[in-house]
Amino acid sequence: MILNKIPSAFISSFLSAVLLSQTVMAQSASVSDQIKFFTTSKTFIHAGNTLFETDDLAKVYSLRNNLPIWTNQGVATPFAIALKAAIQSLSAKHGLIASDYWTDELESYMNGLNTTNSMAFETVATNSLILLANHLSNGRIDPAAIDNDARFKRRIFTDHLIVAQSVSGTPGMLADILETLAPQHRYYKDTLQILADLKLVKDNGGFKVLRRPSVTIKLNKKNKAVPAIRERLKQYGYALNGIDDTYDLELSTAVQEFQTEHGFEVNQDLKTDSGIWAVLNVNVDQRIAQTEATLEKLRWLPKELEANMIFVNTNATEVKVWENNQVVNQFRSINGRVLRRTPMMKTWITRVIFNPRWTATDSIVLQDKLPAIQKNPNYLSTIRMKMFSRSTGVEVDPTTLDWNKDGHEIARNHVFVMDPGPKNALGTFKFPLVPDPSKPSESNSDDIFMHFTEDPSLFSKPQARHLSSGCIRLEKAQWLAEFLLKNTPGYDAASIQNIIAKGIDGEVFQTDKTVLLSPEDYRAVYTIPLTVEKTKSGHARFMKDAYLHDRRIQAAVMAENLRMSKVTVKQYVTGGAGIKVIGQAGSTQQFGEVVAIRCDEPDFGSNPKTGMRTINRHCDEPVKFSLNTIKSLNSGRYILAFENSIYPGFVEVLENQITTIQLQKISVPKNFDKQASIKIYRDLSSQIEQKKMYFEKFYLGKNIFRQAIRKFGDFYLAGLTDIDTAPQASYAYCSENAIDKLRLVVDIREHAKFVCETYNQAQTFMDYADLFRFGQSGMAQEATVDYPGDIIPKMHLRYLVATPMTANDFVSVMPGVYRIASDSNRSTRATTANIIESYPSETRTFANSQNRGEADDIDLATTVASAGSPEVSAIQTSAASRCTDAPVWRTEKRSYCNSDSLDGCNRALAQQCEVMKLDLRFRK
Repeated sequence: MILNKIPSAFISSFLSAVLLSQTVMAQSASVSDQIKFFTTSKTFIHAGNTLFETDDLAKVYSLRNNLPIWTNQGVATPFAIALKAAIQSLSAKHGLIASDYWTDELESYMNGLNTTNSMAFETVATNSLILLANHLSNGRIDPAAIDNDARFKRRIFTDHLIVAQSVSGTPGMLADILETLAPQHRYYKDTLQILADLKLVKDNGGFKVLRRPSVTIKLNKKNKAVPAIRERLKQYGYALNGIDDTYDLELSTAVQEFQTEHGFEVNQDLKTDSGIWAVLNVNVDQRIAQTEATLEKLRWLPKELEANMIFVNTNATEVKVWENNQVVNQFRSINGRVLRRTPMMKTWITRVIFNPRWTATDSIVLQDKLPAIQKNPNYLSTIRMKMFSRSTGVEVDPTTLDWNKDGHEIARNHVFVMDPGPKNALGTFKFPLVPDPSKPSESNSDDIFMHFTEDPSLFSKPQARHLSSGCIRLEKAQWLAEFLLKNTPGYDAASIQNIIAKGIDGEVFQTDKTVLLSPEDYRAVYTIPLTVEKTKSGHARFMKDAYLHDRRIQAAVMAENLRMSKVTVKQYVTGGAGIKVIGQAGSTQQFGEVVAIRCDEPDFGSNPKTGMRTINRHCDEPVKFSLNTIKSLNSGRYILAFENSIYPGFVEVLENQITTIQLQKISVPKNFDKQASIKIYRDLSSQIEQKKMYFEKFYLGKNIFRQAIRKFGDFYLAGLTDIDTAPQASYAYCSENAIDKLRLVVDIREHAKFVCETYNQAQTFMDYADLFRFGQSGMAQEATVDYPGDIIPKMHLRYLVATPMTANDFVSVMPGVYRIASDSNRSTRATTANIIESYPSETRTFANSQNRGEADDIDLATTVASAGSPEVSAIQTSAASRCTDAPVWRTEKRSYCNSDSLDGCNRALAQQCEVMKLDLRFRK
């Protein structure tokens, strides 16, 4: 990663223009008074390229009576040296990136430290300390940003006292005190040790290259691959003493232990198709990245885990039952398929249900049961399932209905219930998972629970046990029931055996018999997909990233493109071509720079492996310059932006001409004079601003500005120490797969296929409209598609064009539509004057739908009519009425529709209309 090198002349310019006007007052005060002034008088401090909020600083410094930490009369204290060392050591140990905290900018401050810039170094260093403490404690990112099956909430940092204590003793204790903020549970500590071992392997040259032999390696036989295998297992921690190329009993025993703990077929001979080869032939850098991603997931959990708990590794499909901090049992599970993933969450078991009935969810009925019913109307009776009218509750005979004509409508209007007993899909045991133990009878919002199964043979599969629709099937469900009820009178092993149904003809048993546990016997349950963990023998175990969360964490946290890179300043010799942007930045616009990016029209190629279309974009690196100055540029078309606002279209720069653009000023209305925390942001309910998003994505492929989520809950420009929380959405999946050949539900979701069709076939920027959904709140949702064929909704928060303001402030923006809002929900639209759009084309082209008539698990009721039928006029009127408020509706040519007719919708073409929700929940 290359960060900005800060020139020495810049070091002294610590404060932004916001604070410079108040510096004289601060200079006359003591250092403590200055610290208090700078950390309490403004919401933000802008120091060089670092922009940070002050509330955490104010809390830490107030605990120290606002005494400085890192400087003393312009000289660095021993704590400053200790901070740099602590950042480097803790980052390496915990899988963080040291340069995110000790930046080149901070290094420049320290190297040129004097009384003039000491306050800059003081506050920036403290900000870095707090940032590191927060990331150690709570993780780098919001779990929901990884996937919408993550139910963990990102915690707000509250450990200011520990931060203050870390710099109140001796410098040598700083790192040790700070590290107490990291998780202290065994899973985290074990993973730290695995990371340390991997880094030691890397320092010693990495893993040895293994060559898979062409024949089985027999016990006590020689093979030239044996020394490398032995060496690799020694690097994994196995104590082996052999030295020659004989596959001896010692090595075979170690290989068998490795196979057992990784869930592979176990043999004393090493076969060429053994799963061991896929695990061992991964380089050390990939294993380090995988382990660092696992540490991030573990930081989302509480710092201390309960001594009595149930831990489900949904990636390994295994369950561990903990009692008094010891594993008392470990067994296999079956977890959600990759398109119906078991959520990441913490819940509680508060009750046990014997002989449960099973009511199938809508998604399971539509995706799994309906096709079988359409083939055989007697299918439901063969699986002992009954259907009941939703409106009356009366049982309905499925053989009396026309499933092939009205199947989806019938399914939606009925409830499907399977009779209890051993052949029930849940088996004879159900363990509801409660989100709040104070409400022991409630269920989680995803309706996920643990249960047994009607087919225990599936547990014999050594791997690939991701087979359910999200719930957790337990290999030892009866043991767990006995264990949970051991303190409940009347429910010993023999009694439970008498309660459960045996499947005998004429048997009488109690259905849905529920036993509530006493509160002291409630068990916390963690479901989380770990790909790295220690085995029983203490060795590292690495697993396939079945749900792809590691991959997404690496892309969202560790990728270099998320950070501020060095921008090359180009010297243009252009024959007089240039641009000048006229205006004045408002006092709450922290950066105040214009960004210009020259772009040519993209062209399209094809993926050589799949033949799918790829888009090739042609944009130069961004150029930044100040307001009211002429910037020499090459001639061409430029995307132009200022402080999170974007010009509506290309700005043409011609030879021998200076193109002038006037910023528009927006002032806070007088009726906001008593409002607090006033915000001005792009109004994404306006099609003018919507088109800017399509335009930016189509030509540039990403956001112009790096964005950070601020504590006030919106996007604002990222500073040097912020990673981009709104990075480029990847549609690689859409070009790397032959989408039309994928099977719906099994290989790809119907909505994901729709999104890929839209992306692959877009000819102009307006065709990207189908990828977005906009709300009146100022936020937007982009539908991205990722492996294994699922939509990963990407939320775009409100794009602020300034930090929170007061009633006397103004902002300067590119022409467009904005909204002014306050914390009291007062809101008004602000449309700038002279909005002239200069897009190359606003036409839309639509690809014919490949999947008309296919329903997804959340589609609403539909009306289908063929053109020319006698009732077509009435049905078109009905469809048009129903589709007026639909964000997306299907037509003969799929298109995006809202109340703005400029989107190109033709309601007369509507043959089928249904809301296509992009904020999918997988099991609803």
